[in-house]
Amino acid sequence: MQRDDAIDEKSTLQAMLNRRNNELEQLKADYEAQSAKLKQTIQAKIEALTKLDEIQSMQIELDFKYVVRYAKLSSFELVNDEKMLRC
Repeated sequence: MQRDDAIDEKSTLQAMLNRRNNELEQLKADYEAQSAKLKQTIQAKIEALTKLDEIQSMQIELDFKYVVRYAKLSSFELVNDEKMLRC
């Protein structure tokens, strides 16, 4: 009787150990998959921020060119207006 009880208990504990090992393996696989997704997400974020920085730099450059061009046009108009007034 005691031997049968010990064998049953051993079988129960072995089954419990197997289930926990399977759960740990599944958790490990989930962790690795989530880690890979996180790395991809971080890389995508870095790429997006880099593109945003490039776009903002282009916008600043275009704004500067517009201001310079407008300033040249304005000074040209002022010179022409002064010449007309002298005539």
